Amino acid sequence: MKDQDSAARARALRAVIWVFYPFFFIGFTLCYFNYDLPFLVSILISSAIAAVIAGGISPIVMFIVNRTGDVAGRILTGQKASWTIRERLQADFDKARHFTAKKNFQQALELVNAILEQDSDWSEALFLKARILSEGFGNTAGAKGYLEKILEKEADKNSTICRWASELYRKLSDKQL
Repeated sequence: MKDQDSAARARALRAVIWVFYPFFFIGFTLCYFNYDLPFLVSILISSAIAAVIAGGISPIVMFIVNRTGDVAGRILTGQKASWTIRERLQADFDKARHFTAKKNFQQALELVNAILEQDSDWSEALFLKARILSEGFGNTAGAKGYLEKILEKEADKNSTICRWASELYRKLSDKQL
């Protein structure tokens, strides 16, 4: 979420700058050349006026730019941009895999739990949670429960995720004996 917030702030700042500079130069030109005000006074007045105008107009500029981008995307691709839930969760899933590889199991578990709250049938996330529970917390029974869920719901028993789940289930079962 932090990355999305910083991107939104950067877009907002860019919109303010886009609006500020034209109004600054128009205001400076009017103050300095038409009203014969001193240079620094012209800069201060035009900056203040441009800042007020930019603060009010920049949300409108952002709205127009966003809508223009949406329309251009629809014209070029023929459809509205639509992301599946898994595509939206993929970044968090990749972070959870990274935390798991770095043995930071608590953060990985928090991310996987958040993912599974939104998509409880995602086999790869279920498998990752099983790995985290078994490797990080020694919870073999919990891990086996998630592996069983994968094996029950997957239609293609020869899929990669089913083979991984079967192999890990076998290893966990052997470890318990």
